[in-house]
Amino acid sequence: MGKTELMQEKIAQQRELPQEIKSRLDSLDFRNLLIAIGIMIYMIIINILFINESETIFSNSIKISACVLAVIDLVLFEISYRKDSQTLAIHSIELLVLSLFSLSIPYIYIYINPIIREIIMLTALYTSIYYISKLILIHIIEKNHYINNLSDVLEILKDEENDEDNIEFSEEEIIDNVQTINSKIKKEKDIIKNKKMISKKENKND
Repeated sequence: MGKTELMQEKIAQQRELPQEIKSRLDSLDFRNLLIAIGIMIYMIIINILFINESETIFSNSIKISACVLAVIDLVLFEISYRKDSQTLAIHSIELLVLSLFSLSIPYIYIYINPIIREIIMLTALYTSIYYISKLILIHIIEKNHYINNLSDVLEILKDEENDEDNIEFSEEEIIDNVQTINSKIKKEKDIIKNKKMISKKENKND
């Protein structure tokens, strides 16, 4: 069995994600789950306030919560920038969307058509769908990335084997290469000789 075949067999055994990647994904899943639960609770509280409180109390409560979210978002953006963390940057964008959405909630809940309001009040459900889809997508991307890296290793080994095979030349190929090199050297000598002759003629004419 050749080196490539052995590597193919080894890669087939290693297609399962290693424990390090699984642990990182589990941590990411847990963090996103907490964020999703927090947003769902936040939206449920907003719906409860709208049903049980006056418009003034409802509007003021939403404005205060939106300002708090905006401050938290600025801090999170700063941390993600300093740590150069793509994950934190994504969470910052999500929180920014939530804070902007919160600012529009009083207008939506009080002045918009009741049917549209009822659709918006199901935002907690939409949040769960978004985060479930997000986690599934992350798992697919990580799995494909890991498998592609294994495939790249296999391709490199194949190229190395091909390079090693190409090193061996037949006797006829060696003779042809030598003749080609000699022919090029002869042509270069003839060109130099012709240039020298032309240069001598020009000097004589002067």
